[in-house]
Amino acid sequence: MKELFLLLALTFSGNAQVWSDEPYRDLWAKAEAAIAEGKPQTAVGYLTDLEKVCQKRKDDLSLYKVMRTKYDCLCKYNWKEANKYYPQFTALQRKLFDNLDKNIELYANHPAVDALINEKISRLKRDADMARDRNGKRYREVRKVCMKAAEVFPKSE
Repeated sequence: MKELFLLLALTFSGNAQVWSDEPYRDLWAKAEAAIAEGKPQTAVGYLTDLEKVCQKRKDDLSLYKVMRTKYDCLCKYNWKEANKYYPQFTALQRKLFDNLDKNIELYANHPAVDALINEKISRLKRDADMARDRNGKRYREVRKVCMKAAEVFPKSE
């Protein structure tokens, strides 16, 4: 069971998304390139532009992924800015994660829905771990959710 959870967590945790729109794809590619080159400060500039595009389009799920990446980059080179940015990031995270089932359904066709599915699986696994379920009923429920997610969202290259 643990191996299945790890496999699915790795499947859904990647940042490399195939953004369908041009502004997303170009800016995201530049940000990823800057991160790969070890230039988080440069990446933050691209991510700030990408953040504006997401806000303009009212695309909260893409905005969440951008903000999470931007926060990680800020933590690497400017902790004071990261501390200022953290409340914005967590406010959006709470908005999306407070009602996971509804938002997974709402964003089902979104390329970044993996973040919500990953959180749902993590919560189910945590609940199953804490329940001390001797007959494995909770783990079977988690496995069922994981298998369903793997069918709907197969691992991409």
